Parts: sequence; structure tokens; C-alpha cells
Amino acid sequence: MDAPPRTDGRATDMRRRILEVARRRFAADGVAATSLRDIAEELGVTKAALYYHFPRKADLLHETLVPMADAVSAWLERAEGSDAPVRGLLEDYFDVVRQHHRLIQALGREPGALQGSPIADRLVGWIERAQRILAGTDADLEARVRATVAIGGLARAASFVAADDTDALRAIAVDAALDALQPPQDPSAPASTGRA
Repeated sequence: MDAPPRTDGRATDMRRRILEVARRRFAADGVAATSLRDIAEELGVTKAALYYHFPRKADLLHETLVPMADAVSAWLERAEGSDAPVRGLLEDYFDVVRQHHRLIQALGREPGALQGSPIADRLVGWIERAQRILAGTDADLEARVRATVAIGGLARAASFVAADDTDALRAIAVDAALDALQPPQDPSAPASTGRA
């Protein structure tokens, strides 16, 4: 007969602690350089205790990425049903990415770390959904490319540009993304005088 599940919260607390340490170690040291032994030693537990919660490193990596994946999915759902200005949508997306930028940096240095992960499969779908949000469902090739450059460039700026002033970084990155969405002016068109 199986033992009844614990109700004192210790298993849940240990799982939370493992995820906190793993998230920090993956971001600081990289996924490949962080072993389950490293995490167990930092927590002061045996590897067996760690394996009880996460039998494989891939399982642990996946769980550390779930909050980021959920945040991106939630942004997509809000944005798809929104009539908010594009600037506001891009600012919100910047904030989602910036919140997870250290882990994204680690994955950017080790793109193979996501190989076989269900989150890697979701990434392509996220990009396609973001394209439709920014360019529309019937967008031509140029609009789709511009939307991809805008969302990808914004994510890179939020993840990889060091800045003490996050508000300034957000404003510059969003302005650049908005510029990427705009087709170039026709050089033969008359210049605007700024008068309405």
C-alpha cells in the first residue's frame, strides 16, 4: 500500500528551492556547466533527493522554463484579444522578456540546451502568433518579415543589452521595434510639411 501524500508542504518547498537554485545556476553558469550534483550540494541534499523531484536534468531545465513560457503565452493571449496600441503591446512584451532575461541569455549561449524540449516546439508557434498580432492575418511577406524583426529585435534588446535604466532601454527598444514595423518612405513621394 502506498504511503499517503505529505500534507506538511515539505515536498513542495523542496521542489521550489530546487527550482530557485537551478534557475540561478543555469543563468549564471550555463546549462551544460551546471550538474545535478552542483545543485544538490548547494541545497545540502543528496542527489537521490534531487532525483526524487527531477529524475533528469532535462526535466529540471523544462520546469525552470515554465514560468517564462507561461508569461509569453499569457502575453500572446492578451495581445490577440486586445485593441491596445502597438506601442503598449510591445512595452508589455519587453517587460515579459526582461523579467526572464538572465535565463534567456544562458539559453542564447547554449541553443542546443533546448533540443527536444516541448518549449522549443512552442517557440515557433509563438513567433507565428506574434507575427499575426503585429502584421495582421493577411500580411504580405514584407509585413511578416518586419513583424518578425520587430519582435525578435525587441526580445534581443530586452535580453542581451545591459542597462542600468530599464525604462530608458524599454523606450529605445520599443521605438526601434516600431521603426522596424514601418515600411520605408517612397523617395519619390513629396516630403511632409507637418501641417494637417
